[in-house]
Amino acid sequence: MENMTELNLDLQSEKEKPLLKVHTFFLFMLVWSIAMQFVPSPEGTYQPLALFLPCVLYFIFDRQAFRRIIVKFKPLKMSALLIIPLIWICMLPLDITIISTYEALFGDELSTLITSNTVTNPWMLILLTAVTPAVFEELVMRGIILDGYRNKKVHIAAIMNGLIFGMMHLNTFQFTHTFATGIVMTYLVYITGSIFSSMLLHFINNSFPVFIEIFSNPAVSETTEVASTTSSFELFMMFILALIGLFITFKLFKKLCKIYDVNIKEDNNTKVFSHEEIINLPLVGVVLIFILVSALIIIALVLETKGLA
Repeated sequence: MENMTELNLDLQSEKEKPLLKVHTFFLFMLVWSIAMQFVPSPEGTYQPLALFLPCVLYFIFDRQAFRRIIVKFKPLKMSALLIIPLIWICMLPLDITIISTYEALFGDELSTLITSNTVTNPWMLILLTAVTPAVFEELVMRGIILDGYRNKKVHIAAIMNGLIFGMMHLNTFQFTHTFATGIVMTYLVYITGSIFSSMLLHFINNSFPVFIEIFSNPAVSETTEVASTTSSFELFMMFILALIGLFITFKLFKKLCKIYDVNIKEDNNTKVFSHEEIINLPLVGVVLIFILVSALIIIALVLETKGLA
């Protein structure tokens, strides 16, 4: 009976090819979002046009996917609302370690370029850097893309979701830490069954530096910028704190699993998964675009630094 179920799933997956479908969607969405950066648009409309519009079109052509994803828009349990911010706090040392290591190896020119903004209104800044990414990027990544991996083991889905989420940012600096964050948010959605879990963590993660910038003393910020070089000893201590944070994060995830009565190990051993190939032409196209755009950004920075741009 189990072999029959596995055969039926393989035949259905062979026919539908969900991975091919979502990778193709992501490839076209990536090209569309790049093109939209060169089109003048009112402030605050880029993400709705670049991300939400492709999602709407996807749902028009795949209404079953819409039905599966809309179910994920269910309220979180109160205990989850308390645990998710704690998970973010425990993951913060890892993010800081990754960012500091990147800047120590490659300099901070790219990170400065990426994090700089021209928006002066603080609430508009929170809307553009925290609210809209938390909604639209999560709809794409933990909605449509994760739905394509519904017939794969959760560990594979989490790694691939983190990888694609990292490439979505089209630069090597953001790729390094969003890859890890994407993995964490995938597990959150899998355990809670709610996309609001990843939206909440995404919002906290993006809004924190904005709130720091809003409420920080400009004189203190300037002093901090001067002493921004991270020593090897500081990196080592960050690494230790990151390991401690990861250990506590693992414990918090186990607590969430108990709250939602989810057993990831048992699910991986008892569920039947498809054998559809993960690596396909659309995914290769995404990787090539990511490499090309990342390389162009770095080349432009080098030329600007040398005064040739």
